[in-house]
Amino acid sequence: MNVEVPRSHAPSTSSIFSWPAPDPRAWIAALLFAAAALGLFTRRATFPYFYHIDEPTKVAQVLSGQRNFHHPLLLLKSARAALWVTGAPLTGQAVVEMGRAASATGAALAVGALVLLAWQLGGPIAGVLAGGFLVFNPLLFELAHYMKEDCVLLGGFMTCFAALSWYARCPSLAAAAVAGLAAGLAASGKYIGFSALALGLIPILAPARSFRGAWKAALLFLGIALAVFALINRDIFLTPNDAAAGLGSEFDKIQSAAEESGSFFQRKYITGLISYIPPPLFLGTLLWFALRWRNRRAQSAFIWVLSTFPIVLILAMSFCPKVKDRYVLPAMLILGVLGAAGLAEMARRKFRHAALAAWVLGVGAVLWPLPDLWLRYAGFGSDDRRELITWMRGNLPADATVAADARTCLGKALQSGQAAYWFPQTAWVSDKCAADLGSLEELRSWGIHYAAVSDQNYRYFLNPGKNRKADPVRQKRERFYQELFSTGRLLWERPREPLAYIHPGLRLYEF
Repeated sequence: MNVEVPRSHAPSTSSIFSWPAPDPRAWIAALLFAAAALGLFTRRATFPYFYHIDEPTKVAQVLSGQRNFHHPLLLLKSARAALWVTGAPLTGQAVVEMGRAASATGAALAVGALVLLAWQLGGPIAGVLAGGFLVFNPLLFELAHYMKEDCVLLGGFMTCFAALSWYARCPSLAAAAVAGLAAGLAASGKYIGFSALALGLIPILAPARSFRGAWKAALLFLGIALAVFALINRDIFLTPNDAAAGLGSEFDKIQSAAEESGSFFQRKYITGLISYIPPPLFLGTLLWFALRWRNRRAQSAFIWVLSTFPIVLILAMSFCPKVKDRYVLPAMLILGVLGAAGLAEMARRKFRHAALAAWVLGVGAVLWPLPDLWLRYAGFGSDDRRELITWMRGNLPADATVAADARTCLGKALQSGQAAYWFPQTAWVSDKCAADLGSLEELRSWGIHYAAVSDQNYRYFLNPGKNRKADPVRQKRERFYQELFSTGRLLWERPREPLAYIHPGLRLYEF
């Protein structure tokens, strides 16, 4: 099955309200994989909301109704709606769990949409392989556990691509309307989601010669997308100055990161591309591009948009000073889907053992990320901070005072009121580094002889490659940690793990 319909076979204006009749198996597969993803992505998502550096501000916005407008409001509005529907208490933990459920739902929607897209591109083989790749994707699994905008953006973006694939196969106002709805959701997830509007117009207008409703479809697409955005983000239009200030603060962060980085081009996204996609599937991706290029004159506008989108996004993010894997997640997933379609084409090739080779590569691609996925799944099932508190409760003097880095979250844990996070000791928690509370000599003079520190706080100051600007504050922090690690007695330790928000690398010293 292929979306590359020759122009001579494109539907006429009589199909202006039509909707293609897809293979029922595609819908069944999409629903099954989406359900599996939702079940997996919502497991072990109850860790405290104050562990993640960004979640507390989102929780505060939901509880107070005030907005900082760093992002559009789909995630916040979804969390608030879920609280109202379920009747959950208006507490920080309840809010964050509803927000995480919204993220998981967006990720599951993306999985279902991409299975449909893969099925359209390469038939059942591509749909099943894509579903396995998506459900077992470690990065998608992790991001679906945070109250962050990445997955709600992904749900809208990928649904838009799936609707555009139907439009490319059978142009109609119905397909354009669904694409517009999805594009509006993408734009309401993150501001970069507005790019879905531009991407959608290209394949919608492309069949204008044979589909006289193309301009109507384009206007409907844009109208619905903008209406959805306006409905969800009404607060932006009511307080435009606050919205502009919030968006401006995001650009200020990027500028600050650029000055700190000192690098014009980030190579990580390109050099690490093979780590984002299982190598067996990456071979299918290369085959997909090779075959599209060989028959480039026959490709539809949608195929060109779909194929170039991940490349453009990766290159664009490479010029962004802030390097995060989640920024290229949409590109990574699209490339994986194209890889599944490429392996499906390999299976249909008329050479000996082609089908066997394709299935071996496909199974290998699905199994490849399982060890990483298991590590992250297990990581969400344990809690290093709680273990530290348990050890302190049973081994430190009850009247002891502990100087602590911010990322230990000792103060917030105690304030949570949960029995598992209670401890009798006093915690002096810095806004960032324990070093800011005073030198070791000063702390001793105040009767403080214990320090709890986090790798997420101290590693930056012990890495000479990152200390490009030697200011007094950094020098003070560097001396503090060096002295603590060289002269203090290590009492308890847990190493930093891939889930850094849950396992930030904790140490407890006596000095």
